[in-house]
Amino acid sequence: MKKILILISIIFLTSGIESRASESIAVLDFKGKSVSSMEASVVTDFLRTALVNSRYFTVTERGNMEAILVEQGFQQTGCTTQECAVKVGNLLNVSKIVIGKVSKLGEKYYVTANLVDIATGQIVISERVRSETKDELVDNMDVLGKKIVEKSKGNNWEEEPDKSKDKKEEAKTKEKKSKKDESKLKKRFSLGIGVPIVAVNYHIGDAISLEIRGGSDEKDESTVSFGGVRVYLYFHRRDRFYFYLAPEFYSIDAEYGEMKANGSMVGVYFGPNIWLSNRIAFNVDFGISNISLKEKKFELEEKGIEGVVNLGMRVYLF
Repeated sequence: MKKILILISIIFLTSGIESRASESIAVLDFKGKSVSSMEASVVTDFLRTALVNSRYFTVTERGNMEAILVEQGFQQTGCTTQECAVKVGNLLNVSKIVIGKVSKLGEKYYVTANLVDIATGQIVISERVRSETKDELVDNMDVLGKKIVEKSKGNNWEEEPDKSKDKKEEAKTKEKKSKKDESKLKKRFSLGIGVPIVAVNYHIGDAISLEIRGGSDEKDESTVSFGGVRVYLYFHRRDRFYFYLAPEFYSIDAEYGEMKANGSMVGVYFGPNIWLSNRIAFNVDFGISNISLKEKKFELEEKGIEGVVNLGMRVYLF
């Protein structure tokens, strides 16, 4: 029996708390400044929804509110003063009423909401939020609703950090980094050193560069000299790695004892530039080349496809 009485007491106590907290309020359409009345009305609807979802207030439904006001011959449009709010509050039989305005200054939106006590005619809570975009404006109506509810409960509202500012700063940092990365490539000369290649490279833009290269290799009694051009087509960047596809063409002269041959080599290679600093980068690539050589004296001809791996270093002069 004692347990039942305790349970009943708890139920009545909880009900008493809820009844005291659940005040009846209405939200009038906000006035628009540099925004249309339709946009201001939509913003008001989002705030009304936020207050309903809080379950702290009993919020008069918009349709019922408009029906009562029309029946009483009262227009809520333009009702932004405390005196007007008190009149509307008495007609709707609510204890408090929310009035406010939606303003646009430059590219920013400002929403001010005032909670008016109908009994005293005084503004008991006044809150404002700022938004950078319309999407943020919609989200901030939840924030504004929470502010009004927490202040009504007597709690101090601690506003959450403005994440939009952090995102903007992050975007600016990424943009600066991207521009810095692009500056590594645009219109710059570099000298390339490989085995057995020496090259001069010029970046026409951030996605393409032209390289003049040549070299000579001696082994035993043979000597191979070559010169040609390679085009770098950059298509992907990841941190310090700039990946490219590089077609190339060489003219070749070869000597082996009394035999002298000449011909060409055409190939295509894939790999990354690996930046160590703003002036030094390594490149590693692999691919295939089609080699064609002719020897006139002995009327010899040789053709074949070879797989090749290249390793080189670039020093950017300016």
